Amino acid sequence: MQDEEGGGRRKMNLKTTGEYPCQWDDIVNERGKTYATIYTLKNAREDEITKAGITKKKDGIFDMVVDAPELTKELVQTALKKLSKITGIEYKFSN
Repeated sequence: MQDEEGGGRRKMNLKTTGEYPCQWDDIVNERGKTYATIYTLKNAREDEITKAGITKKKDGIFDMVVDAPELTKELVQTALKKLSKITGIEYKFSN
């Protein structure tokens, strides 16, 4: 994680571990550690997650659930913008 020049908002580079479209994906940081897992609502229900939204698990990894038939890069970017509002970190996402 790095600070923007002159202080300000923190930034973090994240990348995908899969290919889109898909049903779920682990989003990892620059060191390859899972930072968030994103699921479709249908796929999340298999893990007993019953509603769309963002939660932080006990292990510090965020669960991001979107109500869509499949994940796209654009949906992930939108979810990361919502996560940014929670964490105060600006995310740059790439595959």
